Amino acid sequence: MRLMKMMIIKVVAVVLMMVLLSGGVARGDVEVSVTLTGDIDEIMTILRQLQRMGIGSAQAAEPSDPLRLEMQSVSVGSLDEPASTNAPEVAEAESPRRPGLTNVRFEPSTLQAGEDVLVTVDVVDPFFQVDTIGMALEPPEGETLQMDLFDSGQRGDKVAGDGTWSRMFGISSDAPEGEYVFTITAYDANGQPVQAEGDEDDTTPLELKGTVSLTR
Repeated sequence: MRLMKMMIIKVVAVVLMMVLLSGGVARGDVEVSVTLTGDIDEIMTILRQLQRMGIGSAQAAEPSDPLRLEMQSVSVGSLDEPASTNAPEVAEAESPRRPGLTNVRFEPSTLQAGEDVLVTVDVVDPFFQVDTIGMALEPPEGETLQMDLFDSGQRGDKVAGDGTWSRMFGISSDAPEGEYVFTITAYDANGQPVQAEGDEDDTTPLELKGTVSLTR
């Protein structure tokens, strides 16, 4: 293949030289564009062969030169295959993220009896299943506090529709000290817990549990 390409280049060069040196055509009237295709090794082999034949020069050509060669661009490839763009391969599209509850924050991080507290949680809801976020706050003793969180820009939520659900609420002044267990659960429009995939391809309610301390 390389030998054939070099033979073609030699023949073309000889013909061009004959045309340019003939008296019937003025040198300024002839302009030839040549496209080289192939891998970089083949292209460099052909360019070196042209150089050995005295076609083209690293220095500016003189007006009296019978043939001047300008290289405008080089495309790597073949006639049967599109030229490579060196673009990174596009990975297959990832599957949609699973629904999830993450990054629960209490402000302040330690609850204070008689003070207000802001709770927030980030909700991942790729299939738009979540309609309500509820939280149960269970004290060391006494009744469990139930409440809803919001993503409406109200009741402590800062930005509506950003996927961060929040609620500002007050702690009773006689609330007992100790560790409080919170359970945050996502519900659908029918009031049923949103189901998430478990570790063994089973489903489990989409909820998040943890503890937070309260002091006086």
